[in-house]
Amino acid sequence: MKYCERCNLKVRGNRYRCPLCQGLLKGEDSENPFPFVLGTYQKNSLFFRILLLCTITVGIVSVAVNFLLPKSGKWSLFVIAGIGCFWLNLVLVMYKRRNIFKIFVWELFLISALCVLWDFATGWNRWSLDYAVPILCMAVMATLTVTARVFGAAPGSFLIYLCLVLLLNIAMFVSLLMGLVMVALPTVLSACMNLVLLTALLIFHGREMLAELHRRLHM
Repeated sequence: MKYCERCNLKVRGNRYRCPLCQGLLKGEDSENPFPFVLGTYQKNSLFFRILLLCTITVGIVSVAVNFLLPKSGKWSLFVIAGIGCFWLNLVLVMYKRRNIFKIFVWELFLISALCVLWDFATGWNRWSLDYAVPILCMAVMATLTVTARVFGAAPGSFLIYLCLVLLLNIAMFVSLLMGLVMVALPTVLSACMNLVLLTALLIFHGREMLAELHRRLHM
């Protein structure tokens, strides 16, 4: 049977992380006490297979049409890239579906990276850094706040995710100082919104925030 040294807890089954502190478990696997439950893919395998066939068909048709019309440019590459972005986001949502806050933040970083790549591939007009990334940051922060309110989540539960968004905002602000960002307003608004939200959490839920930090950092 596996056990957690931090929590002094024994865990049955084949889990590899502690259900309390999320630390790595030690010991050998034992019989799983819970029945096997079909995952999202197993439950909807036919749907995903049809979706995969449709996206591959769209890619093949776009390449064929582009080959027959060579003077129209290499637009089929953007279609294939779009299909790839769609599947990346879908796989990420399925993988992180049990933590809605984590989904929002992972999607923020993934879509931001894809926007930068698309911007670079289309001539580097810097729309990704000037507008897309800061607007995505503000949208995710607003979504985190509303979602936590609707579902009644503890403020400390999404503290770490606001801090991750803050890291991206700091990177954007440094890019602004270095001259990589040409339009300052979206980046400044995003950074200010992030700081205001963290300050509000500190003022109204300071103890819960400290307790969450102690739990996550195992202090």
